[in-house]
Amino acid sequence: MRTGTAYQWGHFGSCNCGHLVQTLTNLTKGEIHAAAKEKNGDWGDLSRDFCSTSGFKIDKIIKLMLQAGLNIEDIENLENLGDRKVLSRMKIDSNKLKHNRILDVVAYMEEWADLLESELNLDVEKAQKITLEKSVINLS
Repeated sequence: MRTGTAYQWGHFGSCNCGHLVQTLTNLTKGEIHAAAKEKNGDWGDLSRDFCSTSGFKIDKIIKLMLQAGLNIEDIENLENLGDRKVLSRMKIDSNKLKHNRILDVVAYMEEWADLLESELNLDVEKAQKITLEKSVINLS
């Protein structure tokens, strides 16, 4: 998105979530938009109304998002740039952040990625510590 790709917050395939879906699925913005229009609402509404067995294409897309590690709250937060953990880490005034301004979306997504990476590193460190503790216990 930083390199000038087409962005339009009101278009399901070119908005915050739409760009993430394009990356995760290789679907086009048109395919994503058409799938989302089968049901009513924005990405937050669609994710809250998600049903894995509905047969709707948008639900298949959301299922792929969930399989990639997102949760329903992540989808809604990305739609509105609303994750408090991400916002608290941002180096810009999050009160002036606009969910439909591309540079704000890029800043939010980059901070979200950094947060996820730091959480992953903490999980790895915790797992390593547990493994070390188990090996010490086994030596006794």
